Amino acid sequence: MDIHTLEQLTTVDERLKLFTPPEDYTEGQSFPEVAVRVNQEPIASADLAPDVPEAVREYFELCKKLHIHGCFVYEFFTLAADRTLFALELALKERFLEEYGRAIPLVQRETGHRVTVTIRDYHDFTEQFGQKRTMPYQHRDRNSSKGWDVEGHPNFDGSLHSLFEWARTAGLIPDALPPIWDEASRDLRNYVAHPRGKHLLMPFDSARFIRDTAEYINRLWGHDTPAGRLFYEPMTKLIYVCREDGGGLARAGDARLLARAPWVGCDGEWWIVEAANDSHALDWSSGLREGISEDMGVKVHAGPGTREEAVAAVDKLLRSGWQQRPVRDLLP
Repeated sequence: MDIHTLEQLTTVDERLKLFTPPEDYTEGQSFPEVAVRVNQEPIASADLAPDVPEAVREYFELCKKLHIHGCFVYEFFTLAADRTLFALELALKERFLEEYGRAIPLVQRETGHRVTVTIRDYHDFTEQFGQKRTMPYQHRDRNSSKGWDVEGHPNFDGSLHSLFEWARTAGLIPDALPPIWDEASRDLRNYVAHPRGKHLLMPFDSARFIRDTAEYINRLWGHDTPAGRLFYEPMTKLIYVCREDGGGLARAGDARLLARAPWVGCDGEWWIVEAANDSHALDWSSGLREGISEDMGVKVHAGPGTREEAVAAVDKLLRSGWQQRPVRDLLP
């Protein structure tokens, strides 16, 4: 092991110059000062609510410290992001225990007999209830008539997957966050817990993991995050779509800017649609059949037509008082 000097340990990693553009500098500030500042700012407001258990809060604060120290040891950004996955798992376990006051109601499948099992911590619970254990309250395959279930949650088996599922079925996590987020978090946690090689993340990756984790954990305890990324309700936008005649190229953008935007070089037909974002509109445009518009969460307001007709359609919609609405209103 190499012995590092104090100067080496307190030197900001040169790789951070890639993430400190000129506009981040103020008069008299050096690169190290700017790098430390701009990498702390994205996580400055990522705090957990006071009623989140202290064990979760301490673990999460460690993740934030690792991110900050990534300025000096670049690999710590990756470690910070990885550790947020364990902070999330810990939060789910603590919230499960809190929900039941550490007294878990179980139902025997075969007889309907009910018992309440008092536990010390989540490890104690999985010792008695885990799928592969031989304790009295063993949870068996969901297709078996034998074994025990957590009352009201027959698929719960103590795993991280079932913790995510429990949080949703218990009404703690709203549908605004798609279940695929749970699956991705679980898979990433498993990858980190059982690494197959080195992986390296960037500072903004770490910051995003930290902010998202704070938002999710706070939501478990009933707190919303202002301007959060996970649980907001997406609103529709007016989007122009131009598709080249007979070609595979399509363009999309903010329809409200169409009248004063420079020519975008599309000589095909134009549509004005209402959708969540440009990507949804482009996905829809690959079919260009009005019959699929509702299925894809897209409402067609005008088209096909010329660019001039599209501009006129937008002006008419705005003059008539067009308003954004939740994207869910466009879904079947």
